[in-house]
Amino acid sequence: GSEFDVAQKSWGYYATPSTNHRLKNFGLHAVLVYSHEDRFYLFLVDQKKMGEFQSYISSEGHKIVGWLDGREDHVFKRLMGSDDKEPENIRCVCGENTWKLAHTFHQPPKVEIPFKLNETNKYLRKLFECKACGHYRSVHSMDDKNLYSSEYVDANYSSSGLKAVFDKINALPADRSDNYNRTDRVVSYAKTWFKSRSSKIRGIDVGSGLCVFLHRLKQICDWNLEAIDPDRRSVEHAQEHVGVIAHHGDLLSVEDLNLGVFDFLSLNKVIEHNNDPIAMLKKASSVLDTGGLMYIEVPDGEVAIKDTDGAEREEFTIDHPHVFSARSLSHTIANANLNLHLMGRIREPSSKYTLYAFASKS
Repeated sequence: GSEFDVAQKSWGYYATPSTNHRLKNFGLHAVLVYSHEDRFYLFLVDQKKMGEFQSYISSEGHKIVGWLDGREDHVFKRLMGSDDKEPENIRCVCGENTWKLAHTFHQPPKVEIPFKLNETNKYLRKLFECKACGHYRSVHSMDDKNLYSSEYVDANYSSSGLKAVFDKINALPADRSDNYNRTDRVVSYAKTWFKSRSSKIRGIDVGSGLCVFLHRLKQICDWNLEAIDPDRRSVEHAQEHVGVIAHHGDLLSVEDLNLGVFDFLSLNKVIEHNNDPIAMLKKASSVLDTGGLMYIEVPDGEVAIKDTDGAEREEFTIDHPHVFSARSLSHTIANANLNLHLMGRIREPSSKYTLYAFASKS
């Protein structure tokens, strides 16, 4: 019931259909086998007869060199060489430098926003997993230095405008809103954390973007709220439509902003966009008051990679140089000299896999 064809060309023949796509769709797995007689064979194995095939290999004394259909021990990756090369001089947030290749992107994932990253339009990106803590690191040579000053907003909101997207998200019912659950989570924990606080809480959202988080927080909390974002349009939007004090700038240049200190600081899906998340958390802690509370959200790569779409999910898009595991987020917080008080793992209504944490200054 399966299908196999040989195609004639001027230079010879296609001996099989593509081994990692059409052939596999026909129910056949290609495998390179080495015999004890010093010969190599290409076998096409019926996927329903894998047990029988393994028995045959064992009885004949053959050795499987590698499956040729995209399995974990893909022999073609080894033959290509560079795909398995670990990134040099890149230390993980946990402090180790032992990586394994998790995925190679030769084109953007379907869910990735089409950023204008370079002039050649050649897309090559590799996703490495830390062998020590399960953290993911995206490595490429494309030019993304201006991504968050303009291109990020351009690519996300230019066609409809920030206000239109802001209104659309705020109109979502509670059971479909990531932000609704986020604010409830924060307020619930903050009530216990600040229960003995008599003065009004001063809070800031770093990388505020559409400012939907502060919008709802403002509705349910009597806090003095501020925002900071590297894109001027987001800053103007926060001031005009949300009615909070908003600062234009990068948290890593916080000394130039003269912000003072805050009782509460949030980083919602922010530190994964930065090449040095530990440095970013240290800067954040410099404007967090003693006894203050920090809230952090990051993509959960540890769970997302196991999803049907795996590395093609939005957790692993190019704007995320870091994707976290529970262990790597713990290391990041500790190495930024912060105390971790609570960590949680959720799948949000939008289908995103997310890790969240509450921390304070050591």
